[in-house]
Amino acid sequence: MYEKIKNHAICFDVGNTLVKLGPPISSWHDPLDVPKLERLLDSYSLGHIETESFFKKLKALSRHADGAIPFEEWFVEKRLIAPYPGASKLLSSLVKSNFEVLLFSNTNESHWNFIRTLSFAHSHSFVSFLMHKKKPDPEAFKEVERNTHKSNEEIIFFDDSLANVDIANRLGWNGYCVACSNPIDKITKILRENYKIRLL
Repeated sequence: MYEKIKNHAICFDVGNTLVKLGPPISSWHDPLDVPKLERLLDSYSLGHIETESFFKKLKALSRHADGAIPFEEWFVEKRLIAPYPGASKLLSSLVKSNFEVLLFSNTNESHWNFIRTLSFAHSHSFVSFLMHKKKPDPEAFKEVERNTHKSNEEIIFFDDSLANVDIANRLGWNGYCVACSNPIDKITKILRENYKIRLL
């Protein structure tokens, strides 16, 4: 089995797959603000609005007090909690085993700048604010294929969103939903049992 999949790419969502997320940002606001907030967040995660303009508009919607934690830091720390135990070790082990490791995330510039500080080992990253496309848009998945020169059946994909996994599987990827309390354990088990990948 290992010989059959040694040329596969192993692709990971980031939020709630490799990094634990806090409550959705929309939960911090009054209900009347939520539709406007969600449009703003969507625009930012697609790279349609610059960071400075985004924070100016977000601050007008939020309850963030002047003099508290710096606003961008607040925005990041309330949403991105910490890597799941074993996440960094898993990625490093796959890279050392000569697998192509992909990060494929719906994210914005501020959150991605924080994720980059985690130094996750990987070969390529595909992030929505640079691609101007988001999962579950099939075009986002096809862009990953085009840029990695991998055929659909050569990509093993892990995500916490069933909608994203469903699209991946419809496109011929090997998609697995890992929405659980410990996704790293579940991913490791799938790689070991389904693909005979022994991690270093």
